[in-house]
Parts: sequence; C-alpha cells; structure tokens
Amino acid sequence: MKFGKRIFLGFFLLLVAAFLFTDTANAVTCKLELKRFEDKSSMYETAGDEEPILRRVRGQYLRWRRDQATTADFVEAVKKEPKYESDILYRGVITLGSDQYGFALDSSDIIKNGFHKFYFDRNQNGDLTDDAVIEAMPLPKGVNFGPGFMQREFPRQDMTVNTDGKKYDYSFFLLVYSDTQGQSDGSLRYASAQLSTGVYRKGEVELDGQQHTIHLLDFNCNGRFDDSTTIRDDIRNDNGRIYQTHGDRIMLDFNVENADPAYYNLTGRKDRLPVEKLLFVNGKYYDLTVSPSGESLEFTPSKAPLGSIQNKNEVFEFALYNDQSVLKLSGKKDDPIPIPEGEWKLLEYTINLTDPAKSSQGRRSWTLLSAAGTTNCKPVKVEKGKTVEFPFGGPYKPLVRVNPMGSNNQVDQARVSLEFIDNVSAICTNLYVNGDRPPDPTFVIATPNNEIVERGKFEYG
Repeated sequence: MKFGKRIFLGFFLLLVAAFLFTDTANAVTCKLELKRFEDKSSMYETAGDEEPILRRVRGQYLRWRRDQATTADFVEAVKKEPKYESDILYRGVITLGSDQYGFALDSSDIIKNGFHKFYFDRNQNGDLTDDAVIEAMPLPKGVNFGPGFMQREFPRQDMTVNTDGKKYDYSFFLLVYSDTQGQSDGSLRYASAQLSTGVYRKGEVELDGQQHTIHLLDFNCNGRFDDSTTIRDDIRNDNGRIYQTHGDRIMLDFNVENADPAYYNLTGRKDRLPVEKLLFVNGKYYDLTVSPSGESLEFTPSKAPLGSIQNKNEVFEFALYNDQSVLKLSGKKDDPIPIPEGEWKLLEYTINLTDPAKSSQGRRSWTLLSAAGTTNCKPVKVEKGKTVEFPFGGPYKPLVRVNPMGSNNQVDQARVSLEFIDNVSAICTNLYVNGDRPPDPTFVIATPNNEIVERGKFEYG
C-alpha cells in the first residue's frame, strides 16, 4: 500500500508540473526597443512620415493659475530659484514615473516671445539654479499665431526616469501657450503648458503563427507604459455621458496609410488598441502584462469563457468596459464577435462608411458617425457559448436640452442645446457625410399661441 501511494503521489505531482510548465510555455514575451522621436517641432509634418501620427498623444497638462503664482507641490519640491527676467512666471511640478520634478517658465518679453526659458530640476535636488536654462526652439517660419497669442516649444529632453525603484531612459517635449491679447501692460490673460512623450517602444512578436509589429506608446505621457483606461466617476453632465481617463496605447501592425478621423479616441483606427488586461488579436484573447518601462510585453492565451455579440451596422469599431477591463473591437454586420462572459457596458463606437477611393489632396472624404456611451445605456450580459445582440446605432433621434441661466434667483436666459441619441441612449459625438458636416440644424422658439419668440441655428461643438 505504501508503495502504491508513492506512485500515485508522484504521478499527481508530475501532472501538476506538466500543467504549470504548459501554461508558462504558452506565454510569449515581446522585447521592445526604445525609440526617440526626432528633435523637432510638432508643427512640422511630412506626408507618409509615421512620427507625427505616433506623436498624437494625450499630453500631461501642467496647470497655470492666475491667482496663485506657485502651487503647494512646487513649494515642497523647489527650495532655490534663479533670478527671473519677468514678473510673470509659470511654475509647477512635472510627474514622471514615481518622481516629481519642479519647473519654472520665464520670459524676457511675454508679448513678443512668449515663455521661452525653461528651468527644470532634472537632478531633483530642489535647486533650479544648478541646471542650465533651456531655451525654446526657434519659431517656425511662416507661422503666425495672431496678435497677443504665442506658442513655444522646447527641445526634446533626454533623461532617466525611476518607476517603482527601476530606472530607464525616457524623453519628453514641452509646449507652452500664452495669451496676452489686449493687455497693453504685458499682463497675461491665460496660459497653458503640455508635456508630451519623446519616446516610444517598438518590437516584433509572433502570436498563433502570425508575425506582428508592436508600437507601444506612453499615451498619457506620465513616464510609464503600463497604464490602463479608467472610467471617470467625477464627471457627470446632464446627459450622463461616460468619460474616460486615457491609458496607454498599442499600435498593432501600425500602417501610416490608415486614415484617422479621431486621433485621441479608442475607436477610429483598427490598429490602435488600449493597454489592458485582455487584448484581442487575430480572433483570440490574450492576458497582457506590460512592464512599466515598456521594455517587454507578455502575451498569455486567455482562459476566459467566451460568448459573442453581434450588431446590425455594416462596419464598425467599438469599446466596451466592465470592472475588470476595457475591450476595443471591430465588427461587421451580423458577424458574431467573441466576448468574455459577463456584463459589458458601452464606452464608445464609430461607424465608418467612408469610401477609401474618395479623397482630395490626400485627405479622406469622411462618412462616419461616432458616439459615446451614457449612464442610460443598459449593460449587455454575455453568456458562455451564446450570442446576444448589442444593438447600438440607429435610428437616431434629436434631443433638445434647455438649461435656465440667470443670477440673484432671476432666470432671464436659457442655454439651448441639441444632441442626437441612438437607440441605446448613446450620444453622437462626431458626424460627417461625404467629407462635410450636415447643414446646421435650425430652431424656432414660439409661445403656446404660436407667436415666434426666436429663430436661430445650432452650432457644432
């Protein structure tokens, strides 16, 4: 009996080891090389060049406050400052990876030159005087921003970033905008600054017998490449629109010739995917692991049980979400699309019926509609082995919203807006027909006795 137990136990351990080995062996690792964007203005674009497309990211916004020259985090990060040339300053903190860096923007003449001097505490010692001042790039020839407006860009900054104790190379660009329109005394009406990534990662991977090129983008420009998309619960308008905090992006088999009607949306081009726990490639799902530095991706075949959904639109891209992940998928009319079982909510979609043959001077003649999900969109339950209809899309109906406006408890004005709502309560966010917007919708405001009070047109945007 003892001998038999040993044999059984040994056989059991062999089964466990085989299972673990097989699971690990199925994982595919993709090593990615660091690539730096060319050190030049973002306003220079060349047809057929991939860099301008890859540089279309959601930059890190660095807030300027009129009523507060410095922020609390700046005071904490910076202990020593240089002698500035201007009384008008732009100061704050840049977050990259796990660390924060104090910065200040200065000018010799804010009206003529905008903010053209950049102090950056690269060594994080709290001293802005021991790092050389960074001068803005020369203004592009032939570019005129208009009286009182100025936009300056700074050369690419190469550095080392620390994330969770690991250091790796990184780069960024800084752009700053200033508005002194009508300010004869040289004071500032408004300013904004944006940090955008100066690098991306690139590599090759074979999945299920097919070779793929991967471009990994630090899309939210915070110095790390592993951020997923999150649903914001701090923004809720009257229409209930769902907003997202953008995570990082994968360009799968990136093709510079693919037209892109919406640079920043998840939907708009098929080769743009979110960095998420689940990734759909060639009809299969993979569990995705991304290193914060972007040096490697790991693809493991997912074991999630699958059902499927279908839709009546001719061709479309859409994004769904639940508590676990965001999915970005493409589909055609009535073709079942595999989906992990569970409840899924609509984030956004694009129905693109553009004829690729119709173009003018390299620009597409768009025919498309995009929409965003709302809190009124009911979740769709997907069950293993079953197909369920996900009926987003037409017919679309107009919805007029009237928001009273006034002061001192006296309402004397109203803001009137028009939205187009689809059959699941998603809100139309973009619309083109043969390259043009439809004619501006008109409105008439009348009394119950049909006396006309006001006529007008709704404007897009």
